[in-house]
Amino acid sequence: MVVQIVIISLLIIGAAYFAMSEIALAGSRRLRLTRMAADGDSRAQLVLNLKDNPGYFFSVVQVGSNAVAILGGVVGESVFKGFFASLLTYILPHEFVDAAAFVCSFLFITALFVMFADLLPKRVAMSCPEAGSTMHSSDDVSHHDVEAIGLASYDDGEWHHEVTSDPFTH
Repeated sequence: MVVQIVIISLLIIGAAYFAMSEIALAGSRRLRLTRMAADGDSRAQLVLNLKDNPGYFFSVVQVGSNAVAILGGVVGESVFKGFFASLLTYILPHEFVDAAAFVCSFLFITALFVMFADLLPKRVAMSCPEAGSTMHSSDDVSHHDVEAIGLASYDDGEWHHEVTSDPFTH
């Protein structure tokens, strides 16, 4: 059970990361990012590149967020159903305990994910979107990965913006 609770915690953190990334990119102000990029912040230039062509980014975020939520539901239901069943055996007839425990488990894991993997991270990301959208150092992003999807090219220590209409055909 402890391992499963750790897994649920990691899934909530992963979902929170996706939620923060999405809102930070959507809420970041182009003028502030442009100023940051002009001051030499290569991370701000990467975010500007993503803002110019956000479709694939948002698709990945949505798929990742939904996958993590589904896994959280599967793991969470199995962990908390037994706990709720043990509590409900004292107040419900035996034939209703299993169904009621499932409902309680479902509602509990849903509440955890809504609060800690969606609402709270999005609120934090909206309070400082530029910081959230540039929170990774440029060393975290492989120059080759960014070039491979057509967001920018990296030559002689400089990022060059080269977004095409379809980054996968670049």
